[in-house]
Amino acid sequence: SVDEAIKNLRAKEYPVDEVFAILCKEIEAYKKTLSVDDPKKIVKHFNQKAGLIEKRSGEKTVELTFGLPAKAYSVSYSSWTKLTTAEKLLVASNPAAALLTNSIQKKAFDYTTQKFGSNGLGDKSDGYRHGIWNALMARDINRAWAEAISTAHEDRPQKELNSKQADNYYGWQHKSMDLNNNKVGRGVIAWY
Repeated sequence: SVDEAIKNLRAKEYPVDEVFAILCKEIEAYKKTLSVDDPKKIVKHFNQKAGLIEKRSGEKTVELTFGLPAKAYSVSYSSWTKLTTAEKLLVASNPAAALLTNSIQKKAFDYTTQKFGSNGLGDKSDGYRHGIWNALMARDINRAWAEAISTAHEDRPQKELNSKQADNYYGWQHKSMDLNNNKVGRGVIAWY
């Protein structure tokens, strides 16, 4: 449960994002109250609560945009809107693991800052952050979840992948590098 995940995180002195914890508790309660296990239905429900509106284009693809009601909802939905669709499906399937993932991600940022003095883009600190994030998830949750959520995290729109990022590399280059560093991190933990 999400409450058990919070207790576990606090015991390990990991940071707990209270706003994200509220979101995870809401998802868990929604699933229990309505006996809903279909992640797609859960994602649709929480997209609506967050004010995300599905628009169908001529090619039958779905684009999510912010609707005006987004401001009327709890601040916890700002965390939801930052997730990729693939991440949302995983969060909906296992909110407790999602909360652990969120805290581990923050810990990976902290470790990276301690080691490199910053969290960069396309540099050694970026690679380290991805690796340590996956290593910790593999250790503290499980390897399959670490692979699923870190791959989902890289599920970006084609337009973003084809555009240059702040460091002058393309998004697809970053995705390729991040997926590799994620895999290395999951492998490293096997001998830890």
